[in-house]
Amino acid sequence: MKNILAIILLLSSPSVLADQNDPRLPELFEELKAAENAMQAGMIEIRIWDIWSEHPDPEITDMMFFAMDELSGNQYSLALQSFTEIIERSPDFSEAWNMRATTHFLLGNYPESEADIMSTLELEPNHFGALSGLGQVYVEMEQYYDARNALRSALQVNPTMPGVIANLEALQRFFNATAI
Repeated sequence: MKNILAIILLLSSPSVLADQNDPRLPELFEELKAAENAMQAGMIEIRIWDIWSEHPDPEITDMMFFAMDELSGNQYSLALQSFTEIIERSPDFSEAWNMRATTHFLLGNYPESEADIMSTLELEPNHFGALSGLGQVYVEMEQYYDARNALRSALQVNPTMPGVIANLEALQRFFNATAI
C-alpha cells in the first residue's frame, strides 16, 4: 500500500507535469493578462518560468539547469552544445529551444536564433520571452516592422513587460524619425 501511495504522490507532483504542457499554465496566463502592474505580473512570470524550465524527466531538468549555468557564466559554446543535446533528447521541450535561441542571439547567430524561437513558439505559442526575443532578433536583422509585430505579440500575452514597452516606444520613435 505504501508503494502505491508513493507512486500516486510522485505522479501528482507538479514537476512531473512541468514544461509547456503543464495544466497550471492556462490559469497563470489569464492571471498574467489581468495583472494590475508590473510587480504583480513579475510574480506570475516567475511561476511560469519555473514551470517552463522543468521537464518531466529529472535528468533533462538537471541538464537544463547546468546548461543555464554555462550560459550565465558566459560559456556560450558549451551552453550551445548542452542545449543542443537537450533538444536532441527531448525535441518537444520548448524552453530548451528558447534557451538555445538566447545562446545563438548572444553569439550573434541571428538566423539560428530566429529558427529556434520559431520552434519554441510552435511548442508554446504563449512564450512571451520568445516573442520578446524574436523582436530583438528582428531589430538586429534590421527587420523593424517584424520586430514591432513580435513585440506587440509579446504584450498580448504579457501586457506589463517594461522592456518590451520601452523597445516598442523606441521603434515608434524610429518609425516617426524615418517617415517621409
